[in-house]
Amino acid sequence: MPDAPVLLVVDDDPQARGVVEGELRKRYGADYQVIGAGSADDPPGLLARLRDDRRLVSIVLAGQRMPGMTGTQLLAQVREFHRTAKRLLLIDQRYGRPPASILQAIALGHIDAYTARPATVPDEEFHLAV
Repeated sequence: MPDAPVLLVVDDDPQARGVVEGELRKRYGADYQVIGAGSADDPPGLLARLRDDRRLVSIVLAGQRMPGMTGTQLLAQVREFHRTAKRLLLIDQRYGRPPASILQAIALGHIDAYTARPATVPDEEFHLAV
C-alpha cells in the first residue's frame, strides 16, 4: 500500500518490534502500512524520506531504551517531520507509577502518551493506547 498512512515502529529489540508490528498489522493492516525500524536504520532520516514522499505518518511508536537515542528523544523530533503524528512511547514497565522522566516528557510535549509493550497476543490494553 504505497499511499496508505504509515504506522512506524522503532525499537532495537527485533523480537519486541516484531510483536508490535504483528499486532498493528492484524488490527490495522487493511488501512495502514506498518513499517518497522531500529535505531541503526536512521529513524529521523526515515521520517524525512516519508515527509519528502508526501506520506502521512499517523503514529510513531518508539521503544524506551535504544543505544544512541532514547525513544523519548526520537519522539521529540517527530513533529519536525510530521506535525500531526501521534507519538507513543513503548515501555517495559507494566504496572505502577511511570518514571518521572516519562511524565516530564509528556509535560514538555515530547511524547503524547506511553504504554507497555504488548505482553500477550492480542493485547487489548496496547490497542486502547494506540
